[in-house]
Amino acid sequence: MRTIQSKIILTFILTSVSVISLLGILLSYEIEQYFENRLRIQLQTEISTIEAILRESAQRRESRTSVISTLELISRTGTMRITIIDENGTVVYESWIADSLLSTLQNHSQRPEVIQARQRGVGFDTRVSTSTGDPLFYVAHRIDSTTLQQAYYPRLQFVRVAISLTDVNKQIREIRLNIVVAGIAVLVLVTLAGVVISRRISQPIVEIGKIVREIKAGNLEQKLPVRSQDEIGKLSELINEMTEKLKQDIEQLKKLERVRSEFLGNVSHELRTPIFSLKGFLETLQEGAIDDPHVNREFVKKAYHHASRLDTLLTDLIEISRIESGEMKMSFRYFDLSKFLKEVADDFIDDARKKHQTLSFEAPAVDGPLTQ
Repeated sequence: MRTIQSKIILTFILTSVSVISLLGILLSYEIEQYFENRLRIQLQTEISTIEAILRESAQRRESRTSVISTLELISRTGTMRITIIDENGTVVYESWIADSLLSTLQNHSQRPEVIQARQRGVGFDTRVSTSTGDPLFYVAHRIDSTTLQQAYYPRLQFVRVAISLTDVNKQIREIRLNIVVAGIAVLVLVTLAGVVISRRISQPIVEIGKIVREIKAGNLEQKLPVRSQDEIGKLSELINEMTEKLKQDIEQLKKLERVRSEFLGNVSHELRTPIFSLKGFLETLQEGAIDDPHVNREFVKKAYHHASRLDTLLTDLIEISRIESGEMKMSFRYFDLSKFLKEVADDFIDDARKKHQTLSFEAPAVDGPLTQ
């Protein structure tokens, strides 16, 4: 089962990995676009320079050797490949290949950058060169050969410049490596932050769980420390309040249990008295007093009185049960204590007479009834 802390840390890690990966992809794409745009601008500038050189050499009627020397100087200085292609796609000059090998080159009319240049005036492509085997970025530009009027390039149509991507790709790889290292560093920092934050969140919850288990086991003296005013702090306060109320309820229940036990003892005693009296009256009547007109009515009357007392006690028990269940509320009121005590004394007069004892009850007179 995963803990809250592990879930929070996992969420931090997954979110960080997703964000870092997305940023890495976007940065990598933007870097590639940046280098490609920079190369396009650079090579187009070089092509414009080459075109200007070719026009000037045509106007000055410079020799082919002089033009080639200038082009080779530009090629070496800019570390780029210069190709001049005629209208049929035949390579008439290649800075990286000797003139004696030009005839071995394939026709360039179907090269992607040449096709684009023929259609739109300028074309771009990135591929591995079939002649050198290097990854190159190509830019081809269509020019107006009528403005050149060169005898050595009479049908000149395209000027193409290419630059090796080896160094560029190396720089891109280094940048990507730096991005990966930075991403890993950020991931480690985020993970550490997730551990700290998740611990601060989960530790109070774990502590709450321990205290709740103690409370469940019956240890109500435990109290949760309230260290903040956030949701966890409010939860701790509520649990403490609940524990205090539970302690009060338990104390009240114990008190009610003691009262109940005392009451049951008193009720048992109260029930025993009228039952014994009833048995005594009935035994006396059975032994012959029922035929004595001087005592039979009196004994029957007293037996009825004790039976009524039993009925009252049973009614009290039922009402007490209703009070405990909440069905009936208790009503406290004053009553005539002298009358109550006289009735109790009258219940025991016959028992005292049998034992040759005299039982009497005397109470001071009061003004008015003690009732409410």
